[in-house]
Amino acid sequence: MDRRAARGGAVAVLLIDLDRFKHVNDTFGHESGDALLQQVVPRLLAALGPQDVLARLGGDEFAVVCEDPDGRLDACAVTARLSRVWAEPVFVGARPLRVSGSTGVALAGDGATARTLLRDADAAMYESKRRGPGSSQLFSADVAARAERVLLVEQGLQQAVRRGELAVHFQPVVALGGERAGAVVGAEALLRWSSAELGAVAPDEFVPVAEAAGLVGALGDWVLDRALAELAAWRAAGVVGDGFRVAVNVSAHQLEPALPGRVAELLARHGLGPAHLGLEVTESAVVEGGVAAQVLRELRAAGVTLLLDDFGTGYSSLAQLRELPFDVVKVDRSFVAGLERSGRDRALVLAVLSLAGALGVSVVAEGVEREGQAEQLRAAGCPAAQGWYFARAVPAADLPAALAAAASRAGSYSPLPCPGPSSPSCAPSPG
Repeated sequence: MDRRAARGGAVAVLLIDLDRFKHVNDTFGHESGDALLQQVVPRLLAALGPQDVLARLGGDEFAVVCEDPDGRLDACAVTARLSRVWAEPVFVGARPLRVSGSTGVALAGDGATARTLLRDADAAMYESKRRGPGSSQLFSADVAARAERVLLVEQGLQQAVRRGELAVHFQPVVALGGERAGAVVGAEALLRWSSAELGAVAPDEFVPVAEAAGLVGALGDWVLDRALAELAAWRAAGVVGDGFRVAVNVSAHQLEPALPGRVAELLARHGLGPAHLGLEVTESAVVEGGVAAQVLRELRAAGVTLLLDDFGTGYSSLAQLRELPFDVVKVDRSFVAGLERSGRDRALVLAVLSLAGALGVSVVAEGVEREGQAEQLRAAGCPAAQGWYFARAVPAADLPAALAAAASRAGSYSPLPCPGPSSPSCAPSPG
């Protein structure tokens, strides 16, 4: 590649990483992952030109070297051809799987070497994965700056727990209707990070970095431990009643066979029962039939409430509601934001409420920021909600004041016994 970069003309290096490939391996087995690769490679070769070189770097990552001696290389045209590779599903046995790839592109400039081109293409690929499945990104100075930022975030996260830079904040969840109307029924545990070097770093930035670096498991355990410890302290002080439930986000990387045992251990350590805990996953984190689905069933059988987050924005909502043991769905904030001005968003929220009611599943609306949104949700029969209108997320020490503020907005605060995680009238907190 160094000789190609040194010659006249144009050279580009593209790195392609298959999206959610690990998820396919974990869900359907490595044989299915191998079968997927065996079908994707011929498609990639067919999309490339006769001068292009395709190499598998390992796992689900590929490199493409493109060269045009006349200097007319159009990297955008190459990525457009590659995008057609993902247009049709791949069949593994009789099962169709939708596959996409995130692509990073680096163009050879003065002094380019194989090492620098691969480095820059890798940085561009990471940026494309951040933008979403199937994206492509051309390397630039901005991409280089973001890659440096990612490295700083990763290095900082590795020291954050030891330095005491992490904290768990809690946002109250209120019941909008039924016998519990006006009650604060739970709280969502939210991880916050204030870095000595970087300042406040948003979860949207550091969580993907933690996942990519293999740090999310340790962070998830830390958050779960701290959330349960705080709940136990509130209960002991009489701040919350027996029906108050804390929900904690769980990454796809945490849905491993050891998780149910870990949850049971932490509940016992803090003197809590499974009904006091909700675990929340996104639609994209689990596919029916895999290890993650079995882990969820074990947790549900143990009495832990399961919440499906960001409902309506993921991959297979209806199938997951039918097949997987979720107790609660969260209406994504993007739909709640449009309640007052968009008939389509109102119709979608009503449809979710109707579907959930038919399936015996509760609903929590997230991102409620205005009184009008809360009133529309209440009129529509939405069981519970959370958002800035009721209370912002606060440190554990400030929760009593947040509960009072949320109760004032919602009605009157009176924590009531929860009838059980399978009851639609019991709306646990989102996470």
